[in-house]
Amino acid sequence: MVEISTQLGVSILGMLIYNLFKFKSFLNLDDVKAKVFWFSVFDSSKIKWLWSFLMLLLISVIIKIIPESADSIKTLTGLDIGSKLVSFFTLGIALSSLVDTN
Repeated sequence: MVEISTQLGVSILGMLIYNLFKFKSFLNLDDVKAKVFWFSVFDSSKIKWLWSFLMLLLISVIIKIIPESADSIKTLTGLDIGSKLVSFFTLGIALSSLVDTN
């Protein structure tokens, strides 16, 4: 369980870093506009963020239960998720870019 939590934490960190880079131009807005912008970004795409989180959770649990599945994931994505924690960071960034429609 600790391993899954660590993998999810690293993945979410990747998602947050992607979003900070993506939305850095909006950080200069005055306080009211920035609050409205961030609320609208989360509110309009919360289903997509939930999907990303559930995908990360599902991949982490599957790898924990069936370690051999990491080879299939490596074949599909090119990420060696089974043995490298940093791959979950990259996976978080990749899923964030998938749900980003702007």
